[in-house]
Amino acid sequence: MKFRVIIWHWENKLFDKEVEYETQALADAFTMGLYHAFDSIGKKPTGMQTLPIKDVLSVGDVVNWSGSWGSDEPKQAKVEQISKAQYLGDKQGKRVKQADWSDVKDRDYIIDLDNGHWCYANQISKI
Repeated sequence: MKFRVIIWHWENKLFDKEVEYETQALADAFTMGLYHAFDSIGKKPTGMQTLPIKDVLSVGDVVNWSGSWGSDEPKQAKVEQISKAQYLGDKQGKRVKQADWSDVKDRDYIIDLDNGHWCYANQISKI
């Protein structure tokens, strides 16, 4: 999993980076270690955060799209609209700005692309 670790002293950021750990607990341990390291060199932090970074599909993302219901060779296309289907296989749904990639796997999302096509979630993949 990816996390964003931020450590600050009042309004000055001492550390602000993306890190990757298997669990939130390991990321938190890393953050605490950094906190104590800054403290030991005289830069006592006034705050810290470890934030999980969600892996999401958003409007504006460029994706690999396979036409012909997924059987064509992948081509790159930009996402113009994302809709969540009420029922699997619906051709319309409720518009959303983003969706977790872990949920984008079947015919539960309808994606409108900048190439004039629409597709189901199972026809796209991350680049």
